[in-house]
Amino acid sequence: MKNGICGLCKRHTILKKSHLLPKSAYKVLRSSGTKLAPPTKVEIDRKRVVQTDRQIVRYFLCGQCEQVFSARGEDAISKLWARGGDFPLLDILQQLSPVSTRGESYGYATEDLDQFIVRSLHYFAVSVVWRAIKWPGEDCNFDDADVRVSCERMRKVEEYLLGGLTHLEESLVMISVNTYEGLSDIISVPSCHARESFNFFEFYILGLRFRVFLNFHYSDLKLKVIDDHLNVMIMAADHGREPFIKEVADFFFKNDIK
Repeated sequence: MKNGICGLCKRHTILKKSHLLPKSAYKVLRSSGTKLAPPTKVEIDRKRVVQTDRQIVRYFLCGQCEQVFSARGEDAISKLWARGGDFPLLDILQQLSPVSTRGESYGYATEDLDQFIVRSLHYFAVSVVWRAIKWPGEDCNFDDADVRVSCERMRKVEEYLLGGLTHLEESLVMISVNTYEGLSDIISVPSCHARESFNFFEFYILGLRFRVFLNFHYSDLKLKVIDDHLNVMIMAADHGREPFIKEVADFFFKNDIK
């Protein structure tokens, strides 16, 4: 611990060693017995592979803000992601009837889920992306031109994370739950994807893929996709068909990583 300014509440106080990604997720990887335990850090752009137990930590948040992050997001999500042969969130979805089907992807109505779970998924995803944007180190940094999140917008995000807002307007979190058993032991640092008219942040964690839009204008949609201000869309799909996973697999193959 050390004294400093908390990255979220801005109070001068004792700072804790904060994790960019949940410490509990790394524990799952190490106990899984897979070839990725200890985790393998893949940086495709830098063509570098490092097998390490080192987690991404910095003195960043105070104990009170850490507790809020845990209570409103991580504690609930850590009970839902894949671990060993169990995948609680996938089990929950498979008990529901999908409201849309596209190939082998199935969309579910958020109102059919426990609303505490839905709110926790949204909060958790936004908190991880906020940490990635504000992270005080080189382990995760974005080009400002790609982030496209104004200072005013970040203040709204921080107000939501601190509990001052119950609903973060113009945000959208899309969660894809992996249906392919062999690909649920992956963790990735958030990445930023910029398009001409919008951008989003993406990360994978133990069978869950999160896409987070912090500037999402619902008025541009012809179809209503959000009910009751939940700002969450959830689906189940085979992650083995996704470009990121294929890119990682190709990288392992080319570098003869067994």
